[in-house]
Amino acid sequence: LVALLSVVTLFHMALLHVVLVVGAYLLGALGANALGDPAQWGLDATIPAAFLGLLWPRLTSQLARVVGISAVALALILTPLLTPGLPIIACVLIPLIAGWRVRS
Repeated sequence: LVALLSVVTLFHMALLHVVLVVGAYLLGALGANALGDPAQWGLDATIPAAFLGLLWPRLTSQLARVVGISAVALALILTPLLTPGLPIIACVLIPLIAGWRVRS
């Protein structure tokens, strides 16, 4: 009897999970469609701002802060010159060079 109840409970929980996930997707799709262009609201800057908020407390040393600020500066300089995505890839060179110089 206990095994049957746990199977029934598991089924109900799975069904509830599917209904809530599909409902959340539907709500998100309709809400995103109602918002329109994210750039109009300034939402295109939320991901980099959240990443910076998570990253900044980890930059405890002076070298880490200099590397982080240099990478941001390089990304800002290269953004109007290169296609999207390439400035971020180019910014990988700064920590690589800094790490190589510290180790040698």
